[in-house]
Amino acid sequence: MKKKYITAAFICAAALSLGASAFAETYATVSVNGKNAELSLSSDYGRAQYTVYLLKPDDTIPNDESGVTTAFDKIESIDANGDIKGTFTRHNISFEFADNAPYGVYKAVIGGGELDGEVINVTYANPSDEQVALAEIKGASASSIGAVLDKYQDKVWSLDTDKAVYKEHKGEVEANTAAILGGSASSVQEVMTAFEKACMLAEIKNCDKAEIYTKLFMYGDYLGVDYSEDIKKQNADVIDIFSDLRKTEKVTTPLELEDALHAAEAVAKVNSADRDTVINVLKEYNDIFKINFEGQFKKVDSYQVAKGIIAGRKYTAPSGVLTKFNEVVAELSKSNTENVVRPGGNGGGGGIANGNQNNIGSDKKFYPSVGDVNSELVSSLDTNRMFSDLENAKWAVSYIEYMAENNIMNGDGNGKIRPTDTITRAEFIKVLIFALKLEDEEITNPIDFADVPSNAWYANYVKIGSSLGITNGTSPTTFSPTEQVSRQDAAVMIMNAVKAAELNLYTEKKEIEFSDSENISDYAKEAVSELVNAGVISGYEDGTFLPKNSLLRCETAKLIYSMLSGLKE
Repeated sequence: MKKKYITAAFICAAALSLGASAFAETYATVSVNGKNAELSLSSDYGRAQYTVYLLKPDDTIPNDESGVTTAFDKIESIDANGDIKGTFTRHNISFEFADNAPYGVYKAVIGGGELDGEVINVTYANPSDEQVALAEIKGASASSIGAVLDKYQDKVWSLDTDKAVYKEHKGEVEANTAAILGGSASSVQEVMTAFEKACMLAEIKNCDKAEIYTKLFMYGDYLGVDYSEDIKKQNADVIDIFSDLRKTEKVTTPLELEDALHAAEAVAKVNSADRDTVINVLKEYNDIFKINFEGQFKKVDSYQVAKGIIAGRKYTAPSGVLTKFNEVVAELSKSNTENVVRPGGNGGGGGIANGNQNNIGSDKKFYPSVGDVNSELVSSLDTNRMFSDLENAKWAVSYIEYMAENNIMNGDGNGKIRPTDTITRAEFIKVLIFALKLEDEEITNPIDFADVPSNAWYANYVKIGSSLGITNGTSPTTFSPTEQVSRQDAAVMIMNAVKAAELNLYTEKKEIEFSDSENISDYAKEAVSELVNAGVISGYEDGTFLPKNSLLRCETAKLIYSMLSGLKE
């Protein structure tokens, strides 16, 4: 046999050490194109020296261990001493059949290191037989390609039909082969490569979940799949989702495998995102989710959509994310009216407190001033409750629903708004910013509060609020985001926010003396007085203001509505 050593290329399949215990696998493939052949060995065994021999057709491996004999010829030695154990490394050896080499099935024998005589068939075919076989392959379907592969096995190509995956999933491997070839093949090498890839994809699709990483990295270089950083870092959430997706998604080609992995990564990102980032994640991976961000989505509050998306977790497929998104947007759109306007105009509102509403009719329902709110909306709110937990705050229903309709206050994503719960400082600053349209303020100052993580959902609202002077925090270094808001602190923050928005409140110079005025802290007295004069607050029926009591969510809705009603145009 004439030997021609064209190249001995050493290609690292994954520049990532996954630990020796994770794998300990090897696989070998061969491709033949005319007289030229290329043998590929991939292993994670690490430091070793492998020797490759070629056994001639119809010859057998001798029993003795004397080395090269007349039965087979040495092709090449592979020096893998530089390999890292636990990292898959691919070694390629190219050789050429001699002009007088007989046609038939040769055997490549690979031994040394931790390998115990790996054997792979190498078919050197008659060119005329190749042309006939390739013509029959052309146009072969998933159901018919198996017969063609069998017909020319060990005559034109040598397919490893002894693979366990082929025996167990023969139909799937054949379908994968047809999909990879796409109805044509220009060479025997192309057919053999497609078959190898088809087997690898079938293994990845059908192996135990614990083996997925092993298969992905063992076959990744040969398949030509580009793995994301999440896959390389063994992100368990991504693999869990992919383990489910591979059963329902098409994974018949390397590109479809890459798509399935990308989809798993996208779903995992949605599962780990918070309310402030989930919409951006959806947009970043919209090649997967296929979401329509036009139309109805532009008419609803994206923050509320985000809360609904998060409430639907944990997702296992892109279809689940898309379905939930559409459901949330449809529900918000159903309860939203484009004609709703911000209250304002004639100083309206009347006295605002926890029981003294000038706009409460004899039927105990709240009616905004004429021109403030679309009248059709008001009547519909009475019969189509937006939230299921308003029984204990009936006096505040219309305030709450007005806040929700205008995307100033939101429910919890489960149809509740918790009206009698206290409101936190983080929630209140967010409500103020949305009410006065300050959410798009460009703020470059860093957050100086140690208890406000930069990735917290409220971080940007606190940043805007502190930068605009709406709040100074509870100390120079803390904001106390989860602390309850007192009624007097709410008054201070409201006045600061109105000034930050460069707006003014109508002043009526009302003289209201609360019976507990002495309990109002000095720093809050001016703000409380201004809000009293503007008709925004009037205290309780018993004449108290209770400045240090915690503000409730229902009270917040009414207070913010009153503030908006009292703004000068």
